[in-house]
Amino acid sequence: MVQVDPVELADLASPEQLVAELLRQNPQMPVPIPVEDLARAAGIEEVKVLPSEQFEGALICDDVKSRGVILYNGSRPRTRQRFTIAHELGHFLLPWQRRTSFECASKDLKTNGADTDWEVQASRFAAELLLPQRLFEQELRKLGDPELGNIVQLGDHFGTSIEYTARRY
Repeated sequence: MVQVDPVELADLASPEQLVAELLRQNPQMPVPIPVEDLARAAGIEEVKVLPSEQFEGALICDDVKSRGVILYNGSRPRTRQRFTIAHELGHFLLPWQRRTSFECASKDLKTNGADTDWEVQASRFAAELLLPQRLFEQELRKLGDPELGNIVQLGDHFGTSIEYTARRY
């Protein structure tokens, strides 16, 4: 069972530290990371399909970010849906992001092309959550010499796109 202690997350200074703390709180975290379960443990009451082609995802939450709803574009590949859910969870968990709603278009989910720091930070959170550096390196060591097939195998293992897995690789 995935657990989240929000008190332990409150003073962390980066998205990567936030993910490290979530993994510390859940030492037996399964892979691929169960983003929906993690969201529910954090206070997200629903994770559901967003019936819109204009947005990749959205977060609606109360003003203290103790409860919320994540919406995602159901027409996208599952790897993209997982990234979107993790991105919106990032908005919810990053303590300095103090808004009650976020509507994210495709450009907002890029780690280097978003219009605001908040979007970049939420994407950094999602990227680290889905492919945690420590867990990725452990799997990489098991594979031996670098080869193209490793990227496909790692993407399948972590539930991530070939493109993002190749970037991490």
